[in-house]
Amino acid sequence: MGTVRVILTKEVKGLGGAGEVKSVRGGYARNFLLPRGLAVLATPENLRKYEEMKKTQQRKAQRLREAAEATAARLSEMTVEVSLLVGEGGKAFGSVKASDILERLAEAGIDLEKGALHLENPIKALGEYTVEVRLGPDFTVPLKVRVVPKE
Repeated sequence: MGTVRVILTKEVKGLGGAGEVKSVRGGYARNFLLPRGLAVLATPENLRKYEEMKKTQQRKAQRLREAAEATAARLSEMTVEVSLLVGEGGKAFGSVKASDILERLAEAGIDLEKGALHLENPIKALGEYTVEVRLGPDFTVPLKVRVVPKE
């Protein structure tokens, strides 16, 4: 069977990433890649479908990027205020968790996923803090958080 051209549908270690067109031995394609759904034959029709799918994914990624940039602009201008119960001598009772900050953001009309906030440890003292917000892969923005005493 010689070599055949395939379009990888998933990443294959040592061969390439999803969407790449590769020439592989016929037996490797027939016995391994094709039965496991890791590749499809690079026929003119499959190449055309892949190009259309790639363009659709690029448009979707661009829309998501634009939405993330708009959210980033809003986040960089705002300061989230969270209240914390404080006793005598300024000792804080409890802590501010990522879920508390997400609640305040939701009240302001910004809905983020739970894992979007990078808060290593809960905040246990009054003051101003900067929290990293992940809006996408390789796209983070700092958010100011002010912890004030609960009245």
